[in-house]
Amino acid sequence: MSWSEEYKELLERDKQMFSDCINKLLAQNYIVFQKEADKPYYRFIDRYAELFEDYLAVTGWNIEFVKSMNLIYVYNPTGRNRRMLTQNQTLFLFILRIIYEERQKDISLARHITTTNEEIHEKYLALKIKNRLPNADEYGKIMKLFASYSLINVKKGCWNHPQEPIILYPSILIAIPVHAVETYFKWITEGIESEEVEDEIFDENEVD
Repeated sequence: MSWSEEYKELLERDKQMFSDCINKLLAQNYIVFQKEADKPYYRFIDRYAELFEDYLAVTGWNIEFVKSMNLIYVYNPTGRNRRMLTQNQTLFLFILRIIYEERQKDISLARHITTTNEEIHEKYLALKIKNRLPNADEYGKIMKLFASYSLINVKKGCWNHPQEPIILYPSILIAIPVHAVETYFKWITEGIESEEVEDEIFDENEVD
């Protein structure tokens, strides 16, 4: 059965949900079961996995189901429709990934892996790449961007409170693959010029 035939057999409410899921996938890239707002979309996409695979294949997109992480994401194999990150955006995403990896061993003891704005700021300054943090407005925009892609989420309150708990989702591991982390470590430890890192990192570390 083709995707169009399978789609025609859906109930009207399921057709609307299918449309909502497609738009959400293309808008935020990652659907994470740990995130309450993503759960109904995750369940529906998982239920109709073959339909989503066939439909997206026609449009030039691939969909991946990472069961071990309860994560679904899409990517364009041609590299089109990608969002280029700034140096600061990439740096903060790198920091969040490092924190996630550090906390993974404790994941069985907690429902979510979390960090705080204070810890993120401390790690940023400890890297000694820049002498000072970006202003609060820029930092807030960076973190809200990551939240819009289901990479992180804030539990409550605002983004600029030092002890504000921030949930880290496993999608961070997909957003920055291992080889990108290794390149950043090389930049930090060996003093590679930032332009060289941008050329190498941004080709690989782009949010779809």
